[in-house]
Amino acid sequence: MKTLFILVGPKGAGKTHIGTLVNAQMAIKFLPVEPIWIDYLKNGTKDRDGWDIVEEEINRVFESNDKVMIESLGAGEGFARLHKSLKNKYQIKFIKVESALDKCLERVRNRDSTTHIPISAESKLWRTATLL
Repeated sequence: MKTLFILVGPKGAGKTHIGTLVNAQMAIKFLPVEPIWIDYLKNGTKDRDGWDIVEEEINRVFESNDKVMIESLGAGEGFARLHKSLKNKYQIKFIKVESALDKCLERVRNRDSTTHIPISAESKLWRTATLL
């Protein structure tokens, strides 16, 4: 069975960095989903759900790979629906990524907003972190 690794943690914890390193060093294809969301938020239509688009991309990458890794906050109803759908097709392995929340906040404030979904760090980072 094909395996999907899901890096789960707060924004700024290093999920994308870890996925990029894994992609370079192991036989696991990293699919950063945040750029998919950025494109959806800019160009998406109301008749499509962003989670459906993410799932389509995951399925597409699995066409040529047996092991795929994505990053996620791992929270919300949309993620729960995605997980429910994917677990019927793939073996799911969650990897919890932890980092000091003050460090996460610093990273979120200082990173390139063109490759990451911009958020109000104070309001959303802390709320998301408490869900983990």
